[in-house]
Amino acid sequence: MKNELDDLKDAYIAELPEKVQKIMIEIDKVSVQLKKNAAPNTAELLILVHKLAGSAGTYGLQPISVLARDLEDQIVAERVQLLYLEEWLKHFRAYVDYTILEARDKNGKMVA
Repeated sequence: MKNELDDLKDAYIAELPEKVQKIMIEIDKVSVQLKKNAAPNTAELLILVHKLAGSAGTYGLQPISVLARDLEDQIVAERVQLLYLEEWLKHFRAYVDYTILEARDKNGKMVA
């Protein structure tokens, strides 16, 4: 039997693609700056991954939370590099895709 927390988790998972899109936009901006050997402006990316780390953890999506926290730590330590961002994004998208697929039944609807 589903409870209210399960409903909230399902709603959160349904919003993950939008969260991913926002993060990808910011990663693209940072990547362009890094390619130009400019100091990257990571302020908005930091905000997004900080929120994601906390909210994903709240809903028990630990792999996503851990990945977000790792990127947050890299940003805070000013160690963000292009190769790291590319690899991070691959892992992040894989975990998000898996989480979304896992939450859907064979008809493509959110599991009730």
